[in-house]
Amino acid sequence: MPYLDLYRRHTPECPDADKGQNYLNCRGQCPIWVYGSLNGRQIRKSLKTKHLSVASKLYSQMIEKREAYVSLSVAGAVNQYLADCQARDLAPSTVISYRNVLMPFAEFCGKKSVHDIRGLQLIDLTEFRATRQGSPKTQRKEIEHLRAFCAFCLNHKWIEENYAKKVKPPKDGGPVTMPYRTDQITALLEACNKIKNWHDASAVRARVRARALVLLLLYGGLRISDAIRLKRSQLKPEGRLMLRTMKTGKPLYVKL
Repeated sequence: MPYLDLYRRHTPECPDADKGQNYLNCRGQCPIWVYGSLNGRQIRKSLKTKHLSVASKLYSQMIEKREAYVSLSVAGAVNQYLADCQARDLAPSTVISYRNVLMPFAEFCGKKSVHDIRGLQLIDLTEFRATRQGSPKTQRKEIEHLRAFCAFCLNHKWIEENYAKKVKPPKDGGPVTMPYRTDQITALLEACNKIKNWHDASAVRARVRARALVLLLLYGGLRISDAIRLKRSQLKPEGRLMLRTMKTGKPLYVKL
């Protein structure tokens, strides 16, 4: 439940300043402020009026707006978003990627005493970003996840704005990724032939499989996660590989 109190910030010239800030009927008509807890956060702000009748009306509107919904924690909002991702049949790796960012974010908000998702502010997102480690590419991906989560909350009218859109991603000043040189490829293939095992037959099999994986990555351009899940049935005539894109599920052919 929210609790809010009205008070006046008496000016030095106010004849009733000695009666304290809780005395609202002062003759000096001093500015009226509100203090308390709303949307799971402590607030203290001016109502931008000196008239008690206007301030009382604004006070009632703030209470009514807050009472119109059931409190929802940041962790609860995160769980609903992850459940929605699974209901949309997103790839398991995508859901895991969201979870690895949003669960720590919910824990961070809990430590900051942001008990209600409606109390989420831009400062919470920027401070969370400052605690994260990783390359600029990783940080940009995490900001994308936060933006998607905030968009979900905004659509449900839990927050008033997608604050994550105001979090600027870091600049990627790293080197450009270049293809392997011939000598590097030769070294990788030679390393495959040096794999050892306590059982000779297992070692020979491991060497062949490692070499096949390296060649597949080299000539197929696949990600490691796609390469290790590749099935023989996906190899089509004329040296083509048939894959399915994560987002659309449509077939994609890669020429070896």
